[in-house]
Amino acid sequence: MKNFILLALLGCLCFSCGSPCDDLDCGANGTCDEVTESCICDDFYEGASCQTETRARFLGEWSSTSNCTLGNTGNTNPDITISIGAEINKIVLQSPDIYSNRLIEVVLSSENSGDIVEFTPGSTVNGTVSYINESSMIMSMTIVQQSGNVITCTYTMTK
Repeated sequence: MKNFILLALLGCLCFSCGSPCDDLDCGANGTCDEVTESCICDDFYEGASCQTETRARFLGEWSSTSNCTLGNTGNTNPDITISIGAEINKIVLQSPDIYSNRLIEVVLSSENSGDIVEFTPGSTVNGTVSYINESSMIMSMTIVQQSGNVITCTYTMTK
């Protein structure tokens, strides 16, 4: 009888000792934290199950207003298309009105901001992109001309 009680107690312990993470699926882009019983997402992924790429918030067609013309069209209010980059932390901006449709690469430094990869179309260009919310973003570009003049262009972008 003692053996039966001991086996019954061991059986109960074995079946009730499951991990809090047993029923939580964090997908391929996260791991379960047993203390908080939630998913800890890999860099540049988010969501309850780490299923959403952080860069997705930036993607799409954006309208903008600006204080600059950086192309041949003279348009200070260009439409800007943002698409995925080659790596999970990269996006690509493009507009016919900014450097003649040149692909401008941005490396995300956080879930809401990124740095423009410096490029040289006759001048040196760098800058930042800051996500405000699902319908608002700001892009700031600094252009250092060969003459040494510095121009800062700010694009207030809306979706």
